[in-house]
Amino acid sequence: MSDCLIVIPARFKSARLLGKPLRKICGETMIKRVYDKCVVTGLDTVVATDNDRIARECTINNMEFIMTSPKCLTGTDRVAEVASIKTEYNGYINVQGDEPFVNPNDILKIAKEMTPRVFDRKTDEVFCGMCRITEKEQYYSPHVPKIVFNQDNPNHSGLLRYISRAPIPAVKEG
Repeated sequence: MSDCLIVIPARFKSARLLGKPLRKICGETMIKRVYDKCVVTGLDTVVATDNDRIARECTINNMEFIMTSPKCLTGTDRVAEVASIKTEYNGYINVQGDEPFVNPNDILKIAKEMTPRVFDRKTDEVFCGMCRITEKEQYYSPHVPKIVFNQDNPNHSGLLRYISRAPIPAVKEG
């Protein structure tokens, strides 16, 4: 699993909560909490940001980071940019910078699942965790991404087909 890199995209200019990665939770910034959860896994971890304030927070807390282009529109764009820089890894795990309660065991499950897939195919892949939407409000919320994937094994993992913040399939009016 050492050939996997956890990438934590962190954006300061969040539309819903400006400076979200630097917001404090019980005295620690959100980005530090996410980073600490990730490094517990034993996997290499890096923060991907285009913001000097987040980079400074990383430096103060000895968290590895890479400055990414301000042209990145999404966290996935930041992960892709890091993958183009950190080419020594065969797989990249995307843990969003606003997941301070991410379970390190879930990250390890992803790493365990991705390792044979990446090495068998000899290709680079980005892996993201997901969970089933169980409430109607989540289905309609633009804040909850909806994922369509090709389920190719009984462990519910598969290749991403499409992500949308709108309900999938679209709800027909009238």
